[in-house]
Amino acid sequence: MGRTAVLTICLTLSCCAAYSQPAGPALSFEVASVKPSPPVDPNKGIRVGCTGGPGTKDPTRWTCQNMTVSNLISNAYNLSRYQMPDQPGIFDADRYEITAKLPESTTREQFREMQRSLLKERFKLTVHFEKKEMPGFELVLAKGGPKLKEAEPPKPTPEDTPPPVISSANRNKEGFPIIPRGGRGMIMVNGKASWGSPDATVEQIATMLGGQLNRPVTDATGLSGKYEVVLMWSAENAMRGPAIAAQGPDSGAPIAAEPDGGPSLPTAIQDQLGLKLQPKRTPVDVLVIDHVEKAPTEN
Repeated sequence: MGRTAVLTICLTLSCCAAYSQPAGPALSFEVASVKPSPPVDPNKGIRVGCTGGPGTKDPTRWTCQNMTVSNLISNAYNLSRYQMPDQPGIFDADRYEITAKLPESTTREQFREMQRSLLKERFKLTVHFEKKEMPGFELVLAKGGPKLKEAEPPKPTPEDTPPPVISSANRNKEGFPIIPRGGRGMIMVNGKASWGSPDATVEQIATMLGGQLNRPVTDATGLSGKYEVVLMWSAENAMRGPAIAAQGPDSGAPIAAEPDGGPSLPTAIQDQLGLKLQPKRTPVDVLVIDHVEKAPTEN
C-alpha cells in the first residue's frame, strides 16, 4: 500500500440482514447529488465511506466520499465483497462523492431502498441473485474461551459532541493505527490494519471478517452480548495462517507461514479475541449485474 492510508468510516450500516424487496412504489431520496471525487493525493491518504442516515446524529443527510460503484452496490443491497460480481473494470476505476437528503422518519430498510433507487436512476443498474456454494468459515470459541470485554452502557452526550477521531497519524510502537476509546471503524496504514467498535456483536465481528477474508463467516460462538473490540493485524498477511490453510489446496488461499510484519487475521482473532475460524462450505446469495452504466446521469 506504500504511503497511502485508507480510512473506512462506517460504510453506512453493517451488513447484517439478507436483501429483501419491499412491496409498493420504490422510495427515492428527496434530493441527491452524485459527483466525481477529486484526484487522490497519495501523501495524504484517502477517506472512503459514508456518514449520516437513520440511527445517526444526522438522520436526514447522507454524505459519501470516494465511493466506487461497487461500494455503493454493496451498501444498497447489504452485501459483503464475496457476494459481489468479479468485474473490477467498471466498478473500481472511478470514485464518487454523494450528498442526499431524506425524511427524518426514514427506516434503515427504506434508506437502503433509496440507495437502490439512486443506483437505478443514475447508473441504470439492474440485478438479480443466484445461489452459490463457496468455502467459508464458522467463528467459534478458541481454546481457553473468549477474550472479549463487555461493552459499557451508552452514556448521554450533547448532540454536538464529535465522534472520536481515527487518524493515520496515531500509531503504536509496532506501527498499527490506534483506534481511540469509543472509536468505530477501520484504518489501514502501510499494510497495518486496525478495526474497532465500542459495542460490536459477534455477528458484526463475523461480518467484518467475511469482508476482509472475502469468504462467508457465520457466528457459531453462542455469544449474544455487545463487546468493546479493537483488532490489529497485517493487511498484507490477512489470508495467511493455519485457519485459511486448513481449507486445502483447492481453496485458492495461500498456505505459507506468516512472514514478519504482523499477525494474519486468523491469528489475530485467536490471540486477541479468543475466537477461531473453522472452515465450512456455505451456500451464499451472489449478486449478478444485468446492466450498469459506467458514468452516472447528470444531477
